[in-house]
Amino acid sequence: MKSKPLLKVDNLQVRIAVPGGVVRVLNGVSFQIRAGKVLGLLGESGCGKTVTCLSLAGLFNGPGITVSGNVELNGRSMMDLPAEKMRSVRGRELAMIMQNPMSAFNPLVTVGRHFTETIRSHSPATGREAWQTAMEYLRRAGLPDSGRVMEQYPFQLSGGMLQRVMVAIAMSMRPSVLLADEPTTSLDATLRAQILGQIAHLLRDFKTGALIVSHDLGVIARLADKVAVMYCGYIVEMASVAELFDRPLHPYTRALLSSRAGIKKKRLTPVGGQPPSLLNLGDSCPFFERCAEVERACLNYRMEPEILPGGRMVRCAGYGASKGKVLRGLA
Repeated sequence: MKSKPLLKVDNLQVRIAVPGGVVRVLNGVSFQIRAGKVLGLLGESGCGKTVTCLSLAGLFNGPGITVSGNVELNGRSMMDLPAEKMRSVRGRELAMIMQNPMSAFNPLVTVGRHFTETIRSHSPATGREAWQTAMEYLRRAGLPDSGRVMEQYPFQLSGGMLQRVMVAIAMSMRPSVLLADEPTTSLDATLRAQILGQIAHLLRDFKTGALIVSHDLGVIARLADKVAVMYCGYIVEMASVAELFDRPLHPYTRALLSSRAGIKKKRLTPVGGQPPSLLNLGDSCPFFERCAEVERACLNYRMEPEILPGGRMVRCAGYGASKGKVLRGLA
């Protein structure tokens, strides 16, 4: 029997009103995350991955911005929560690892103060208790000299060390769901492997569900149980990590996988063309101009999700109930 989802997102849409019209940033994003499971969100830069995370955390707002849909965390709707309530949820029930650790910290505040203020804002811990908890989680995140790290300022640490600090802070309250937005950005291969290992270890320890955002196929393959591929604010395909990498169905997914570098020497196949502008984006397939598999049915397709045998989801005119591609793609 499946457990209830920790995070349930249904028809999440984000619109930004600008002088020239409306920018459609997210278009009907829907997914679920269960305890101990990881959903990988994959796609090119600008497709809406970061906005998805910020919207879920209640951090994407401002003049002209409209966020609609339904987001439930532990069975409670997040969309109507007042700002004060949302602040109490962030950090404790819903934690986030930002994309750039260098810009996520106040350079005039020590790591220890960042950490202890986070703990004390969400728990009745004393200053001493918060300090001890912070040092314990820094050690868990691979920083053995935690006392020295606590006394340092962010600019005194390397990018890899700051990323570990962010992981430690995010996991210190044992959140139900972790949002990790490009957690290995700008790290070398060794540090990337270490950070991913520590994130996986902490998720396993606390049965935390996670949304891992990346354009790095290796990161997704290592951490994710399920993968959602995003293009122009749409999730165009969703499947288990094994199914998606072994049998990609959407033409965009296949194009992404074909463009990755491999061990064998071969010429890379780039995804041709450029994504369309999101300003006043229509309801037709946004990949139409770049797709190498265009069919007559694509002209009238309106990006409705097709649920295929086994539960896979794909938004493509070629995979309708009466289309032969279903059999070819799943064979």
